[in-house]
Order: sequence, then C-alpha cells, then structure tokens
Amino acid sequence: MNFSPTNIISQAWQLWKNHIVFSWKVLGVIFLVTIVFSILDSNGDSALISLLSMAVTLFFELGAFALFLKLIRTGQEGKIEEILGQKDIYVQALIGNIIYYILMVVGFILLIVPGVYVFVRFMLLPYVFVDQKLGWQEALKEASRLSEGYRWNLFGFALLLILINFVGALLLLVGLLVSIPVSAIAMAMAYEHIKKENGGVKEGVKMKEKVAKVVEMPAATPEPVI
Repeated sequence: MNFSPTNIISQAWQLWKNHIVFSWKVLGVIFLVTIVFSILDSNGDSALISLLSMAVTLFFELGAFALFLKLIRTGQEGKIEEILGQKDIYVQALIGNIIYYILMVVGFILLIVPGVYVFVRFMLLPYVFVDQKLGWQEALKEASRLSEGYRWNLFGFALLLILINFVGALLLLVGLLVSIPVSAIAMAMAYEHIKKENGGVKEGVKMKEKVAKVVEMPAATPEPVI
C-alpha cells in the first residue's frame, strides 16, 4: 500500500495546470447553481430551499466527479454537457448521501470522533456511484471496503485538503480558484489509486466467480493402466 497524500496533491497540481479553464468550467456550473439557490433563499431561513439546493447541487457534483475521473484516466477533457450525464444513478446516490449525512450528524453528536470516522469511512462514496453504478446499499458497502486499510491516510489527506483550501480562502478568496479545483482532482486521483489497489466490487465478483468455477471443476479421472 503506497498512498501518499502529498504525492497525490502534487500530481493533481501538475494535471490542473494543463486543464485550468476546463476545471473552472466544470466547477463554475456548481458555483452558479449555488448562487441561484442563495438568491432564492436570500434570508437563509427556508429549510425547503436549502434541502432542494443540496439535492440539485449533488446532481451536478456527480457529473463533475465523473468528468474529473475521465480526465485523470484518459488525459482528455470531457464535454461540459457531460456534467448532466449521471441521471441513471442520481436517485441511488441521493439516498446513499442522505444516509451518509445522517450517520455523520449522529456521529458528530456522539462526541465528534464517531462522526469523523463515518466521514472517512465513506469518503469515496460519490466516486463509487459515478464509477461503478451501484445501488445505494452496495455503494455504501463498497465505499467502506475501499477505505479499509486507508482510513488514517484518508484522514490525513482530508486534513491536508482542508488546510490548502483554508489558505486559499485567506488569499482574498482568489486562492480558492486554485485550491478547489486542485482538491477536486486530487480526490478523484485518491479514489483511482485506492481502487487500483483494492479493486472495484465488480472485479471482486468476477474473481469470486473464477475461484468458484475452479473449485467446482471435477478432477480429471486417471486413465486405467493396462
């Protein structure tokens, strides 16, 4: 297991420098959605609009995650309209994320540490949805499986991303134009690295099927000696 948060962020920085405008376009869509809902709820006192904002924002975030995964895998920029391409798994992702948020809130109420554990354990959940197209129950199990053995690394990785974005915010918010896209690319890279190490759930199923076939294969009957 060779998961280095600093190396991943360094690689994300190098990739971002070659795709600056693309990353701004992708994240700009999410920013515009956030602005629209902020205007609709200018007083910040409408729970309904807040929930609707989270639901709609998630839809575009899934598309953004898929575009960044495509970028790191192929080196090619997808079309911006591909951000709308996750309709098939949106409902499952919405259910999975609601459960994830509820578990985190309960965890943080229980003296914070359990909430941090839940956050790290299911940290890769959005990428599991867009990459492996699983139902919400399978996706939660798969996100948990992938993070196993990497949770301390992911915890350190998350703290490092928070620090980077905090510094970006201190730089008159201009630094966020760098820190947020670099963080987004780094998260996709972290998922890709861990998936290559642990394999996706589909690869695991295929491997189990191969093992089962070998076990079930009848032993060769020796020919009689004449």
